[in-house]
Amino acid sequence: MANGDIISVGADELIVKMFDAQSASASSPWIHVKDYPEKNFHADAIETGGQIEIMVRNDENQPLAATDGVIAQTVVPAALAADVTGYIWAKAKKTAGGTPAPSTLIMMARRR
Repeated sequence: MANGDIISVGADELIVKMFDAQSASASSPWIHVKDYPEKNFHADAIETGGQIEIMVRNDENQPLAATDGVIAQTVVPAALAADVTGYIWAKAKKTAGGTPAPSTLIMMARRR
């Protein structure tokens, strides 16, 4: 799968693979999340010194992938909930650490 691929979409749920075994520093594409206010992110294998940030924007149209947004949450290698309610777009940005590890980041979003 590629970064940003939708794994599953239903009436009340959206599951997106933001990163798929991403070793180097990179950004995922922007994902439209306005209709899914409850979001959980799960990352594995974030190397020492590395980090993944969840960024958000409220642009009317999808921002370019290279465009950064406001950092809503910094992800650690465990499940967590990020408050990205009220935003239209979300993306992930990875900064690699000392010894890059392949990181996979899943976003699971639900309607209330």
